[in-house]
Amino acid sequence: MSAKLKQKDILINDDAVAEVLEYIQQASPDNDNYIYAAKEHLDRLLFTASYIVKNFPVSTKILDIGSFPFFLPGYLSTQGFKNICTTDINRPDDFSLDTRWGVQSYKLDIEEEPLPCEDESLDLVLLLEVFEHLYRRPNHVFREIRRVLKPGGALIISTPNGGRIDTIIKYILRGDLGTPIYEFSSVYEKLGHFTHIREYTLSEIKKYLKHFSFSVEDVILSTFYTNDIPNPSRIRTVMVFLRKALWFLPMFRANIFLVARKSS
Repeated sequence: MSAKLKQKDILINDDAVAEVLEYIQQASPDNDNYIYAAKEHLDRLLFTASYIVKNFPVSTKILDIGSFPFFLPGYLSTQGFKNICTTDINRPDDFSLDTRWGVQSYKLDIEEEPLPCEDESLDLVLLLEVFEHLYRRPNHVFREIRRVLKPGGALIISTPNGGRIDTIIKYILRGDLGTPIYEFSSVYEKLGHFTHIREYTLSEIKKYLKHFSFSVEDVILSTFYTNDIPNPSRIRTVMVFLRKALWFLPMFRANIFLVARKSS
């Protein structure tokens, strides 16, 4: 059973954080999306890193799927983890973590291509802020994850909570859950992939994992706040306030962090 971890228990190595952020900045000087995303998601990334450091040995063989902005594999490498590989559909051809930390990185479409790993070769697969972007063949992705994991291997999923307070308030005030024309045009044209196609509740994720013979080992419902984002919009400021005010109701928290094991 995994050791429980709360946000106050996040283990932060400030020197390592600075080192990885500096490398991301230097490796992608013409693309601010990388450093922006790393800073925006820093709380969540450090929470995930702390969980892994606390619950897995440094010899763990890890695949980080959809690794953008590549902060986590770099940070874990500074903490002694050396058996890490990553995939991302939008990895720039000239961006590499290999020379700095020995992290292998593959550019591929996980909904169409097989994962770049042998059968039952991995101890841990990370699917962090990816599930909600899948729109064609999510079942293929989970079949591939099951294929590459060893029996008893772990899958960590983090994803927005489909039942979070933001979603409920937006629906009450606006009568919708998003802006499809924006999501299916400008976002795709700019990023090369769609934004959130489908957000899931905890119950839905558990049912999905059960279908692919994964047993849920640990669940943490939390809310991670934005770091260093200048001039947040009025709506964003209100949402952050509501997240804090409703912290005592886990079902309304913004983020789902889940650990599952591949059943034998």
